[in-house]
Amino acid sequence: MNSFISHLGYVRETWGHMSAVSGFDALFTSLKAQHPAEVIDLPLSPEPPPPGTLTRLAAKVRRIAGLERSSSPAPSPFVGVRHERAAVKVLRFLRDHPESLALLSAGENQLGATFCSAPKELQQRLVVCFHQPPSWHRLHWQQPEVYARLGGIVTLCEEQSDFFESLTDRPVLKIHHGVDLGFFTPGSATPTVSPRLLFVGQWLRDFETLAASMELIWQWRPDVTLDCVVPRGARNSDSLMRLARDQRVRWHAGISPETLRGLYQSATLLFLPVVDATANNAVIEALSSGLPVVSSNAGGLQDYLPAECGLLARPHCARSHADAVRKLIDTPAALVAARLNCREHATTHLDWQQIAKDLWRNLRHVAQSSDQSPASSVVTAVQTACA
Repeated sequence: MNSFISHLGYVRETWGHMSAVSGFDALFTSLKAQHPAEVIDLPLSPEPPPPGTLTRLAAKVRRIAGLERSSSPAPSPFVGVRHERAAVKVLRFLRDHPESLALLSAGENQLGATFCSAPKELQQRLVVCFHQPPSWHRLHWQQPEVYARLGGIVTLCEEQSDFFESLTDRPVLKIHHGVDLGFFTPGSATPTVSPRLLFVGQWLRDFETLAASMELIWQWRPDVTLDCVVPRGARNSDSLMRLARDQRVRWHAGISPETLRGLYQSATLLFLPVVDATANNAVIEALSSGLPVVSSNAGGLQDYLPAECGLLARPHCARSHADAVRKLIDTPAALVAARLNCREHATTHLDWQQIAKDLWRNLRHVAQSSDQSPASSVVTAVQTACA
């Protein structure tokens, strides 16, 4: 193993619909804290560039990275101008540090046309975290051949790992999505007589099943209430309009992290029908808060919700979801036990500090087992970074 010190550059990104204590960004805070000398922050610009920047950007990329002019679009519709600008910074970093590795925190956003037309040697030193399930990639990703040119792919669940492994022989590293255990903690509120269900989020949520399930739940327990934390801009579905006609539903948007935590702490269950998932912020935040979960058996949720912490219902089936809610609420002793199990599971499996160590160790394993890999530059970089 080489004795010189290399670097790991990373591009991190946060989203406005998530609070500062939610999301994936904490992984990179942990990596930086654990390896301050090796880890280099390559931030995204906060605002879109002024007019004319795209033309200058293309010329700059070709000049510093030796790229040919390309009319190819970005492989993902999520990639914006600011992501292409960040690519220039990353490519310069890789050029200036030949034994380095770059880590993209959200490949669906950040892996744009600039990276895809970069020299092969630079692409082979990119490790990319993907967050969206295979269904999203089948629908939207325009250049599946890009996967095979990367140094490695980081996934968040088993289904996602299987998908990428079927498309490329590049290293696929599965890690857990984590949660801020110090912020999302169990509360001391006294359980209410009437059950309180909590629904959180917008992306890949199954609003239709939510509304249909609640109609069945109210036939059984008319006193059940539902708190919906849904951004106002995402409330344009007929299913949510149906729910809004009922006064037992309370709506929340633009709330503080502390208010969101209070909702987790005072609820009886997180009730979260979904269309698909890899990891899910609401599920892991609920677990950390000691809140049992009823969700859909879709995507990667099996990786995050053990049986002792809640129930997974048949996808798109209102009856199955309503029955799962009823089963838990009808057994108060099971709910009490589940609350303890939820927090224990989060502490054991969803700690960002441990996840960062796992990622570092996984990269080292890739380095040690891939000496004959065509991407030898990646192997050298990871060996150095993990030494």
